Amino acid sequence: MSDVPHPVSDVRSKTSFRAAVLDLFTLRAAPPQWRLGVQAAVAIMLPPFVFTLAGQPTLGLIASLGSFLVLHLPDRSRRERALELPVIMVGFVVAAVAGILTSASLVGNLVAMLIVAVVSSFLGLGLAVGSPGSMFYVLITGAVGALVAPVSAEGSGFDPLLALILLGVGMLTAYVVVLAPLLTPGGRRRDAVRYAARAPWRFAFPPNVQRIFVRLTIATVLGVAVSSVLGLHRVHWVLLAIIAILQNHSEVRLSVLRGLHRVLGTAAALLLFYLIALWDPKGLPLVLLIGVLMYLFEVLVPRNLGLSLVAITPMALVIAADGAGIPLIDVVGVRVEDTGLGAGIAFVVLIGVTLQRRIHGRRLLRRHAAVSATAASAA
Repeated sequence: MSDVPHPVSDVRSKTSFRAAVLDLFTLRAAPPQWRLGVQAAVAIMLPPFVFTLAGQPTLGLIASLGSFLVLHLPDRSRRERALELPVIMVGFVVAAVAGILTSASLVGNLVAMLIVAVVSSFLGLGLAVGSPGSMFYVLITGAVGALVAPVSAEGSGFDPLLALILLGVGMLTAYVVVLAPLLTPGGRRRDAVRYAARAPWRFAFPPNVQRIFVRLTIATVLGVAVSSVLGLHRVHWVLLAIIAILQNHSEVRLSVLRGLHRVLGTAAALLLFYLIALWDPKGLPLVLLIGVLMYLFEVLVPRNLGLSLVAITPMALVIAADGAGIPLIDVVGVRVEDTGLGAGIAFVVLIGVTLQRRIHGRRLLRRHAAVSATAASAA
């Protein structure tokens, strides 16, 4: 899942098509990521570990949704993150409240998902937040909404206030884990170097970002409209596939290649999720599994995005399903459908953009030829 700057591969438009294709199957060189991996694994494991020891593993999984905060702004110094992560936290809470307020209404849920996806994409792109972009806002809106919705509305009937409290527990856990190295002299020295090289956090919307946002918005509207036939609490999984494909590149050719990368990675991830569902781990083995998957994601994401999705996608699926008390094996098929639908919509948008650009280019050529002919005849 996502995209996530995380030093996620960002092949520029000048890169050759052949090189971009080879990039899909290459483990790229990258700085050591084990510290980020351990940090992320600890943040995601702590809530379910503590709650499992207390005999409430489900509460821990719900809290771990907030722990995804740890994945945001990893390229910035910890002192910067101390000030900027609370902004992300507010966004998580707003997303959760939107899911809660519309959890029992299909139309309300669709509108909420549309607004959360578009607004979070707009702000994330404009502020250059980087990976994972708007993905976890969308996930939290959908997952919390499905959790608190009454059983009659295809939900789990969980207490909304408790859901918000647990989300806060997860966010605070991640926040503390991120800032903990500042308590050591070595951690402060390393962070001071990054802090000295900081750039101001400004909102900017250059043409390439505008193109990404327009495609995301069109695909999101289509995704919400098409997902309406699936019923409540499935649209966010469709949107996650769309966002993963479209949120990083303005160049269409590279977006298609990255989309293929994400689809292949997600397909392998769904297969892994199926194997996990057959195993159906509970208690501490499940906590350990989540930590290992998070660690692998952080280590792999700068080297090969497709492989990183093989780790993050089943982890998110396990947390969302087990946290809602749904047997894992029951959701494998529908997640395949949702992911396939989202990927299909994203590719339709990319094809449409490609055709539109070609038509526009031909019109410009004809206009230029007509102007040239008129000038020649006048001469």
